[in-house]
Amino acid sequence: MTNNTASPQKKPTRLGLSSRRWLIGIPVCIALVTVAFQVVFFQRDNSNQDLLAGRAEFRIVQDSARLTAAETTHDAASPSSVIPSACPSSSPSAAPSMSPSASPAAAMDQMYDAQSYALYDDSSSAAKAKGLGRARLLSMESYGKYLLSDSFDSDKRYQYHHGDQFQSVEDNSIKKTMSEPVSTFSVDVDTSSYSYVRRLLKDWRLPPRDAVKVEEFINYFDYEYPQPPNREVPFEATVAVSKSPWHKGQKLLHIGIKGYGMDPSDRPYSNLVFLVDVSGSMGNIDRLPLAKEAMEMLLNTMQPEDLVSIVTYASNVNVPLPPTPVADKKHILSVLNSLSASGSTWGTGGIEKAYELAEKNFDKDAVNRIMLLTDGDFNIGLMDNYSLKTYIETKRETGIFLSVLGFGMGNYKDDFMKSLANNGNGVAAYVDSLEEAHKVMVTEASSTMFPIAKDVKVQVEFNPAKVAEYRLVGYEKRLLRREDFNNDKVDAADIGAGHAVTALYEIKPVGWEEKVGVDELRYSQPVLKEQDASTKLGQEYAFVKMRYKLPDEDESKLISKAATVEDEMDRIAEINDSSMHVAATEFKFATAVASFAQLLKGEAQMDGFSYGSVLELAEANIGDDPYGYRREFIRLVRTAKRITQESNRIVEEANRFQTSHDIVID
Repeated sequence: MTNNTASPQKKPTRLGLSSRRWLIGIPVCIALVTVAFQVVFFQRDNSNQDLLAGRAEFRIVQDSARLTAAETTHDAASPSSVIPSACPSSSPSAAPSMSPSASPAAAMDQMYDAQSYALYDDSSSAAKAKGLGRARLLSMESYGKYLLSDSFDSDKRYQYHHGDQFQSVEDNSIKKTMSEPVSTFSVDVDTSSYSYVRRLLKDWRLPPRDAVKVEEFINYFDYEYPQPPNREVPFEATVAVSKSPWHKGQKLLHIGIKGYGMDPSDRPYSNLVFLVDVSGSMGNIDRLPLAKEAMEMLLNTMQPEDLVSIVTYASNVNVPLPPTPVADKKHILSVLNSLSASGSTWGTGGIEKAYELAEKNFDKDAVNRIMLLTDGDFNIGLMDNYSLKTYIETKRETGIFLSVLGFGMGNYKDDFMKSLANNGNGVAAYVDSLEEAHKVMVTEASSTMFPIAKDVKVQVEFNPAKVAEYRLVGYEKRLLRREDFNNDKVDAADIGAGHAVTALYEIKPVGWEEKVGVDELRYSQPVLKEQDASTKLGQEYAFVKMRYKLPDEDESKLISKAATVEDEMDRIAEINDSSMHVAATEFKFATAVASFAQLLKGEAQMDGFSYGSVLELAEANIGDDPYGYRREFIRLVRTAKRITQESNRIVEEANRFQTSHDIVID
């Protein structure tokens, strides 16, 4: 019998009206409480609301402008000491008052302290705080917009200030010839300082003081000094003496070296290993993509029988391209274009693999070189920096050179990368653009790739009968001891084919009445009185000696040349020697470049010499400029001049701001 009674079914559970109201009401209540909190807490003082909003609105502009101002005055402080705290000081009255000669950085600090003082001092009125905030906002916005390129975003600004590192080095001091007649240094063919600073100036910012290396500015440019006829004597020395544009009555001793130019048909075979940083930080367009373009440019200058390898490093080390003849360019480019960035930076592993590969294909008749392309240091590995430098120093004895190309901002370790290149007998350059990549890899490919002399040292002995004091301009990190000059075991820099190297000394002639530098020695002997103007020695300012080794030799050779009154610029102008006339013009342009670098560093020796003076000297001696590098230099000087003028303007504005608001901060 069938049971027709239906089974009872469960009805779906339904929320009661009160439950639904709670679900809807909870978020509404939270929102209302939040709004009420904002109204009560943040708007309890309506008269200060504009100021608070203004501070939030221009915070990034404020920090960026103050950082730029700090660099404008070559502030060497760490970023944390430059960026203002999010919370004003509990006792702003402790801040120092600003003098009329205060720096732009001090002006920014003063304006920040003034705002804090007005906002948080119980005795100040809300209206006064509001007015101060608006005035400061206006000045900071105008300053920030002028000094910072609109296309340069805040993240990159912070990367630069927080990541890039430069070693601080004291400027060379004035030496007394009677007590220190001999000056010894290694030549320097690195150029990274100039191109790095150029990037900053193009981004409308003055560089930090320690980023400016005077010798690298000077040697960034090619100079038409007389060249030797062949590689047996790889370079010639050219000397000249001119009036110093920096100090009345003083002179400049110019020393120029020009390596012989290598004919393309004489280029030796190359065994080249590209060691490429493909870590995550290399992903920016100005890093790995630019590095790949640079490598392709160099590849196009090489001979079909040259060997090229590629080693990459990130979290792991890989060899995407074993040694391959350049004749198989299509395959090489395919591997090159496949490189992408990710992971951390196991640089030490990459260096070891690159040397292993270079040694495996070593050819004593070829140029064996590793070219490291990176944006910074190594963050993982078994070696510390000292051990790595020692490792590279040992490997250079095998005849394998190491050059370093730097890219990008935010992780750039200038001293570390130059140390690697110097210990590896190579060159350090910074590539900030396709134009610079072309300069390093194409225009100057011979000097970048093919050494003509190694361990090149310079020693200058000044004549105390003619020179009372002297100062070497730049080369602070290249100084050597007097005894190092004749010691062939002491390493020095190498010179590539066609390289030009310039050094300047500012000298104070004997008898110049203006006393500078150090006092005469009480117990010194009379200064070679027999050296009157009629004797040969009496005609000499200094005796210049240079030591070098040919690339495949271990014993140094000597070149020497006296700098005499016959080498004074006025006398050179009277002689019938076109090569020396050209050299005189080149020396004057080099002087303009040295002047610019010293001004950027804020050196005390440049009192009274201005950017306008640099422009006048450079424009009058621009000489041959086939690639436009010198004209670009003149544009950079104008840029630095405008930024400095604007920085000075903001100082004056800050002073007026303080005076007009009657703010006195003890």
